[in-house]
Order: sequence, then structure tokens, then C-alpha cells
Amino acid sequence: PAILFKDTYNQFYWHGVAIPAQWIMEPEKITKETIYAEKNAEKRRCLMEILGESHYAELLDLVTVETDQYNGQEVLLLKTAKKDELANDYIYFIKVICNSTQRNYYLCIPENAFSLGAIGALAWTFGLEKQDYQCLIET
Repeated sequence: PAILFKDTYNQFYWHGVAIPAQWIMEPEKITKETIYAEKNAEKRRCLMEILGESHYAELLDLVTVETDQYNGQEVLLLKTAKKDELANDYIYFIKVICNSTQRNYYLCIPENAFSLGAIGALAWTFGLEKQDYQCLIET
């Protein structure tokens, strides 16, 4: 716990956000229902960090809508299988794999970026239009 008093009262935090103790003490018990039941978007971000992006994505049952390639890198456009009550819409992601570390990243994107397709959404993450995104080297 971040705070622990003599009377055993305690409080857990994840990078400054108060969260339930179970998320830290028993992360293996976090389920899809835990994620969808959480109505605070900042706490959901904490859940994603605690679980790791790949496991978080597995729990959300993400559906691949489009797969593309850019510079030998697979780029996937995904969305949740069902509408999210907090967002009142699907939650959209683009999955990229870092060429140097092979680490997976699930970047949350808005619906307007999702509608641009996989490479368009990737360009959006850099603040660019699809036709202007011309990454030659990644490090």
C-alpha cells in the first residue's frame, strides 16, 4: 500500500491514481468483468498498465478489423467485440510491434482515426495524414 496506518487502514495507488488493493495484490484475479465494470477511464488505464497491454487486449476480446504492413511491420486495426458502456461506443485500437524490441503496443484511438484504416490510423498517432506518413527508419 502507498498509505498504511497503525489501525490497518491502507490505500493503494498506481502512479497517483487510487485503485483497489486487489489490482496490486492479486492481479491474476482481474477479469473482463473487472475492466467493463470500472467506470473511470483513468482507472482503466491503470488496469491496462498493471496487466500489460497484450493481456488487457485479450481480456477485452478485441476483434481484428484490418491487417496491413508498413516497412515490414504488421499493423492491426482492432475494436472491442461489444460496445462499451463508459464510452457508449466500441473502443478502438491500433496494434503495432516495435521493430527493435518486438514489443506489442495497443494504442487507443478515436473512431475518426479508426475510420482511416490501419495505415491511416498509424499516421494519425503521429499527427499526420496517411499520404504524409513516410517513415523510413524506426529506432
